[in-house]
Parts: sequence; structure tokens; C-alpha cells
Amino acid sequence: MLTPRALKTWTWLHKWSSLVCTIFMLLLCLTGLPLIFHHEIGHLLGTEVEAPPMPQGTPRASLDTVLQVARAQHPDRVVQFASHPEDSTDLWFTTLTPTPDP
Repeated sequence: MLTPRALKTWTWLHKWSSLVCTIFMLLLCLTGLPLIFHHEIGHLLGTEVEAPPMPQGTPRASLDTVLQVARAQHPDRVVQFASHPEDSTDLWFTTLTPTPDP
């Protein structure tokens, strides 16, 4: 059995260590949520790139066509990457840089 003094000490220790840990957990939650929900936040803020809805039967542009359009819009840049989102193949992202070095 714990003495009243030991019980009071353990209660105080438990309370303050929990408060300190709670601050760190809250910090992790607040900083992690934007990382998890960045697509949804982007949609709400209007900063997410979204492909417009296309009518049925519209042919898709080939990757070569997408890269030609990107080069035509930025002739002074070099294509580094071309990728599409994991959940959609209707949208292509191209990354262009001033030099061939990454």
C-alpha cells in the first residue's frame, strides 16, 4: 500500500507528466493533419489543380502531346518530370527547370 505522501507524489507526477505529453501530442496532431489532408485542404482553398470534366468519348492526349504543349509554353526550360496523381490518370503534371540539372 502506498502512504498518503507517496500517493500524493505519484498523483502530482502523473498529472504533470501527462500535461507535458499532451502538449507534444497536440503539437503532433496539429502539424500532421495538414500533411494527411493536403488534397482536401487544397480543394477547399482552390489551390488544387483539377481537370475539367470532359464529355464522354473525348480522346485523351498522349504524353508526347502533353510534353510538347509544356515545352511550347516554356521554351527556355527543360522537362524534368512528368507524372499523374495516384487516384487519376486524367491529369498530368510536368516539372520544368531552367537547366537539365535537378
